[in-house]
Amino acid sequence: MKLFAQFRAKITNINLNTELKKMANVKHYHRSAVRSILNHVKRIDNYSNKDIDCSRSKYNFSLTTHDPHEFYKQRLSEVHCLNRANVNTLSSWCVTLPKGVKKEDQRKFFEETVKFLNERYGERNNVSAEVHYDETTPHLHYCFIPIIYDEKHQREKVDRKSIFTLKELKTFHTDLQNYINQVLGYEVQILNGELKNRKNISIGELKERT
Repeated sequence: MKLFAQFRAKITNINLNTELKKMANVKHYHRSAVRSILNHVKRIDNYSNKDIDCSRSKYNFSLTTHDPHEFYKQRLSEVHCLNRANVNTLSSWCVTLPKGVKKEDQRKFFEETVKFLNERYGERNNVSAEVHYDETTPHLHYCFIPIIYDEKHQREKVDRKSIFTLKELKTFHTDLQNYINQVLGYEVQILNGELKNRKNISIGELKERT
């Protein structure tokens, strides 16, 4: 038992730095925070983020055509969702424009990333896809309702934990990387850099981040 505990400890503290710093960043939001985050990515409300250059906001663009608030409410009403304050009803990937993408391919990169995410999480669940050029680095905010099909009860339901498993987090970057390389016809590196200075991170910490 002691040997097993030591082995498990080594696995838990495995160095995941190399993989994680290449991953796009994902965050999850409770129902009470959804309106604020959707307003932020649509640049609807006044915002105080010092990284936002309002003079460049005119270069931002949307890759969805519906009203995100109405779409979110309608889609959420169609599926089963626990009526609890701590349920994550919205997830958001932030995908930064990688180094190496040609200027003429920048819009294509974001459009193809949305296609990739729609295929992965369901186009019907895509609440908002906004591209920002008014911050430090161009990036995409892809907001969606994390919905799965519940085979046991034969219905769709909101279930963030079933979607964002450790496997999903570890394979996301590689899958997106391969897809983008194929559609662009050349290799780019999708970097986040968020954990660049971290040497080790535990499995538990990784799960808490999602």
